[in-house]
Amino acid sequence: HPALEPVSFAPACAPQASSTTNTAPSVSACSMKRIIECVPNISEGRRTDVIDGLAQTLRGVPGLRVLDVQSDATHNRSVFTLAGTAEAMSVGIPKLFGGAIAAIDLRRHKGEHPRVGAVDVVPFIPIEGVTMAACVALATAIAAEVAARFALPIYLYEDAATNPARKNLEDI
Repeated sequence: HPALEPVSFAPACAPQASSTTNTAPSVSACSMKRIIECVPNISEGRRTDVIDGLAQTLRGVPGLRVLDVQSDATHNRSVFTLAGTAEAMSVGIPKLFGGAIAAIDLRRHKGEHPRVGAVDVVPFIPIEGVTMAACVALATAIAAEVAARFALPIYLYEDAATNPARKNLEDI
């Protein structure tokens, strides 16, 4: 895989103490980034052309950073670590699904890890300036879009679960 580029997410401005009052301005004076991490798993860990192509697709989404890609040939699975805004995730994750669905045929898939789909899990994790509730709303919105666009069943789990029997990923 290509070398990872350094990533730095910081507030759009840094509050500085006022010279007349010697107090810092409120945080509202500074535009804070809203950063979400996403760790999608795909059911492909052997064909580097497919994995690299999906990573390149994600790198082309403004506001989305590919922090890492780990592949395991035995499990035939790759894990992407992404960071970005909710808007960037809303663009990038459906693109990941589109590319993975086109390239991965689960009827021929062999691997040690249980899998549910070409894109297996897509957890969203709040990092900065975002709540878990916002990540749940994002997961729900992206799930609805992916389900409609690709005619796929989508199972929400953990905090996003709509069915208590699906809260634990291992139960799905």
